[in-house]
Amino acid sequence: MTRLLLAVAALVAAVGCGGVENEPNLAAAIEKTEAAGSSLFEVAGTEKEDGRTIEIVCRGKADYERARLQMSCDYGRDGALEAILVDESTYMRGEILGFAGAGTKWTKFADADALGSQLSPQQLLTTLRAASQETRRVGEDDVRGVETVHYRLDIDCEKAEFLGCEGISPAEVWIDEDGLVRRILVDGATIEFYDFGVAVDIEPPPADEVEDLEDSIGPRTCRPDDGTPISLAQAVETMQRNGFTISDGGSCNGGSAVFRNQESGQDRDREGQLSCLLYFELRGGEPTSTQRRGGDRVDAELTLRNLTCAIFVDSPRGEARIDRLEAAFAELERQIRP
Repeated sequence: MTRLLLAVAALVAAVGCGGVENEPNLAAAIEKTEAAGSSLFEVAGTEKEDGRTIEIVCRGKADYERARLQMSCDYGRDGALEAILVDESTYMRGEILGFAGAGTKWTKFADADALGSQLSPQQLLTTLRAASQETRRVGEDDVRGVETVHYRLDIDCEKAEFLGCEGISPAEVWIDEDGLVRRILVDGATIEFYDFGVAVDIEPPPADEVEDLEDSIGPRTCRPDDGTPISLAQAVETMQRNGFTISDGGSCNGGSAVFRNQESGQDRDREGQLSCLLYFELRGGEPTSTQRRGGDRVDAELTLRNLTCAIFVDSPRGEARIDRLEAAFAELERQIRP
């Protein structure tokens, strides 16, 4: 979602970067939009994950004078995300982040590359001045009941890598008669601005509700009861009962743990190469019964609730090793069944 928002923000700055000799409205659009002081906005787009399309809708408010932004995003069945951008700090919370406590506590991202600093029009203008190849007037359209002029830009993706595109990518901008940016379309995402000059009050979250990123996702000692509905100890012991040689309790990092079978060649030859990822909290959309997938990089990948295991077998006897893993997942499924 960060890349999507950056791409949208970049086009807010990009409207002044190309073809301005022929379309002076574009050169002044950002200045006039920011001069309005504030606005509400809505972002709509999609992301691809595990072969499916996730529809994302974000709504929020922006304070241009103080360079602050607040928004809430809906990822459908995958969960939600809230974000507050203040100066060079970004605060986020929501189960979509995928680590323990992210649904209740705000996580603070504070460094030179924070999303808040990258939303600076001055910073983006410098990058995109060379990226915009051409600007053309397309026609006139209605945006939320306001008449606008529709422009199309050609962006050189190599000069604006954060857009996530290749070659020359089209982007579209709608400007009203007052020179305000009303809509931007870029890289599959649409953002609309409205209610310019609305009163906004955007402040950082209370200090007692915030955790630093390092504290939230840094390495820590694993606990056997980490994880729900499948705990770390439950997953490891079940794999061991089904013939996998796992000697430790895994490596924990924030809201997840990774565990594997032994490194010795003899064990790997007998069992295959097993690697498992266990999330401590459900993220939304996890299967309630075991799902199996395969691919070029693994022979089988099994997922059940908060546990995913991949196995590399590399042998004509590989299916028997996958059967062992499937038996372990069947046992776990019986254990957590209501």
